[in-house]
Parts: sequence; structure tokens; C-alpha cells
Amino acid sequence: MESPYELSEQLYPAGMRLKLSGQGAVHFFFWLDGSAPRITSEGAADMPSAGPLLFFPLDRDFELDFAEPTRCFLVRVGPATLGRFLVDWRQLRDAFSLQDWEASWLVKRLQAEFVGRHPSREVAIEAIILQLLALTTRSSGNARRNGESLWLKRVRAFLDAQFLSEHRLCDLATLAGVHRVHLVREFRKHYGVTIGQHIRKRRIAHACELLARSDLLLREIANVCKFVDQSHFCRQFKKMSGLTPAEYRDLVRTA
Repeated sequence: MESPYELSEQLYPAGMRLKLSGQGAVHFFFWLDGSAPRITSEGAADMPSAGPLLFFPLDRDFELDFAEPTRCFLVRVGPATLGRFLVDWRQLRDAFSLQDWEASWLVKRLQAEFVGRHPSREVAIEAIILQLLALTTRSSGNARRNGESLWLKRVRAFLDAQFLSEHRLCDLATLAGVHRVHLVREFRKHYGVTIGQHIRKRRIAHACELLARSDLLLREIANVCKFVDQSHFCRQFKKMSGLTPAEYRDLVRTA
């Protein structure tokens, strides 16, 4: 009987070519150290490697070329697991990058369970993979959504670059050149969150990076990421991730 999923972690040397077969399975590819691989499909460049987590669809084969030594975590999900969703996975024809902080967090949790030896690790791994697939279907829907105006893209790009600053709605509406009520409605329509929620997600994502890559105290991270205090930071972090900042730091460092 075919395994519903396969996990592997490996260091690929410079000049290595990895072939991913999409026959009956989708893949998630997460690079941990090194640089983004060059991706081709059917002999042509398929997509830019815009983020560390990539989704590869069914029924297409891909080749990943590594220019330098790169350590990667690969997840192959077979039809037994895909079949648990009411989704036609063959409609997802293109590879794309999952850049949401939640995607990276899920893969780090998956990697931690993979290297750990907890008695319930198989249950935890399956639950995380299902969450990752659910996030993929939402992300693919957002990627296909059209009608996103240039002014809305401009506002989001501005917020993504300045998420640690405070922004008044009237100033954002002036930047967009539209009424603030229209801005609020269109932002939520296209991105599924309010402007305030988007900024908080970006701040939590930045906090995740600081927790994983620095030894800053929690109160220092709370200050850097513009939360009122450490208590407020911890509440918001657990609300969005299900873990306290300390638990998240332990998880990613174990991985």
C-alpha cells in the first residue's frame, strides 16, 4: 500500500539536479540553508523562487538545479491524503511560492516532528500536512483572483515594507487615491484580512524570525515588533500560532 506522505531532509551539493515527479502526488519544498534552486519544467524556466517554501502540483515533472550546497526539507503527499479534500488538485497547474508566515511556521513544526521521536509524532505529522494542504488551496485561490487594482497593490507593498510603522487610514487612502471606506472594503475583499490584521501578521512573522535567529529577550522582541508590551505580544502570538513565543523558539531550535 502506498504511503500517504513521505518526508525527507537532505543536503544537496552544488551542481546537483533534483527531479520531482508529479505523477499522483504533490510536493512541498522548503530550503533551510543555501540559496533558491533554479526551477524548470518541460525544459523551460517555470517560476521564480520567490520564497523558501514552494508547492509543486500534480501531473507535472520539475527539475531543481542547485548552484551552491543547499539543505532542504521535502514533503511528498500522495493521493490517499489528497483525497481527503473536496478539491480537484489537477486544477492547480502551476508551481508557486507560499510566502505567508503561517506556511513557514507549519513546515518548521513538521520538520521538528520529523526529527523528534514523540510517540504521537505520526498523528501530529498528518495533522500538520492537512493544515498545509488547506493553506495551499486558499493561497492558490488568492493567486488566481483577478481585478486587483494597481493602487491596492501599491498600498499592500507599502504596508509590507513599513509594517513596523504606525499608519493612519486617511494617509493610506491618500496614498491609494481612493476614499478610506473603499480602501478598507477592497483590501479585505482581495486579501481576506483587514489592514490591521495584515500588519499584525507581518509583525508576528518578523517576531518568528527573531525568535528563530536571535537570542533577544521576549520583551525586546515585543518592543522591536511594536507590541504594547511582552504580555500583549505573547497573547497575540499564541492567538495566531497556537504556541507561546517560548514554545515556538524551542520548536524551531529543536528542528
